[in-house]
Amino acid sequence: MRVRLRVRLRLPRQIDLLQAMTQGLSNRQIAENLGIALPTVKFHIAGIMVKLHADNRTSAVITALKRGIVKLD
Repeated sequence: MRVRLRVRLRLPRQIDLLQAMTQGLSNRQIAENLGIALPTVKFHIAGIMVKLHADNRTSAVITALKRGIVKLD
């Protein structure tokens, strides 16, 4: 039996960051585009990776795409 975990990425900022990650942007580029500090980007990405049970950014993006959380532009 396959169990599907419901991911709670309720913060619009987390969705914005994930969308930027799908475009292959660096943390610095994400910070500049969203007008937030680099440590804030790192904090949000760490939280996203925990929620998606991802070991790295690529896994987080793939999981988010598969679950329909974000889409490729």
